[in-house]
Formats: sequence, structure tokens, C-alpha cells
Amino acid sequence: MFEQGAGLFDLKKAFHYFKSQLKPKITIFPSSLNLADEETYTYPYSLQPIYHTGMPTILNLTVHNSLTKNSKISKIDWITKSSFKNYMNITAQKSEEIYPYFGNIALIISLKSKLQVQLKKNFEFEGKVRVYFECEKCDKTNNHFDVELVLQLTNTPPREKKNLMGSIS
Repeated sequence: MFEQGAGLFDLKKAFHYFKSQLKPKITIFPSSLNLADEETYTYPYSLQPIYHTGMPTILNLTVHNSLTKNSKISKIDWITKSSFKNYMNITAQKSEEIYPYFGNIALIISLKSKLQVQLKKNFEFEGKVRVYFECEKCDKTNNHFDVELVLQLTNTPPREKKNLMGSIS
């Protein structure tokens, strides 16, 4: 996430693809974030589970709306069926306006309170962030985009076992 980015691409080929094959739509990059898998794009976040009193995890999402040059993010919802949802504190900071075509969203994730149950191992918390858009070409079928999110939760470790970055031993 910090060094790899989205990879290299050929500018001419990308331009021709956008001109000929791309259908206008709303997209968000990355379209899913799995903070429970240590072998993914989310390293080093995947090494440190989220726990109460831990530093909030901040994730950046890039918004691309090829439907129109100007648009706005009207609402951001958090959707999950997990019983742990009442413990989660997920807030978002967003671009005031998506212009021209691009904007950003910062997701700030933390636990509100100490977990009431003792977990024997890290718990994978799954949900999605649904982002709603306002624009002249948006209708009910294309006015939102979902970002899948998988997080690791754990009980608050003893102070001597807390690491700035890395796994809890």
C-alpha cells in the first residue's frame, strides 16, 4: 500500500482503453480491503489487529466518477451483520467535491470500548462501506459503490505486549 501502489501501466494503452472500452461508472480504489490477510496489499496494517485503546487505523480510498466531471459524496454508510458492530467506530472524512472526476475518502477505524468477551484468537470482522453519490447522471441503479472490508479484532493486550507495528506475541 505504501510502496507498491497500483502498479505500472502504459499511458497510451490506458488512454485508448478509456476512450474505446470503458463504460462510464463510479469506482473506488481499492474496491476491497482485507486487513486480516498478511499476504496482501494491506501490509503492514494486516500485522496489527484492532483493539480498544489502540491507535486508529486510517485507510485512504480513491474515488473515480467517470459519469460526470462534477459530483459529491452525499452519504457514507457502514453495513454489517456482525454482533461486534456496536463496538466499532468507523468514521469517514471525504472530499467536499469530486472534481474533475476524482476524490478521496479517509476511513478512520477504532474500537469504541473494550470487548465484553474474551477472544481466544483474533476475530475477523466483515462488513462493507457503502458510498452514495449525487451527480446529474446518477440514478437509483448507479448512485452508490460498496467497498468490502475485513478487519481483525482482538482483546486489548497487556501494555508490555503492545507493539507500534507488528504482531502481538
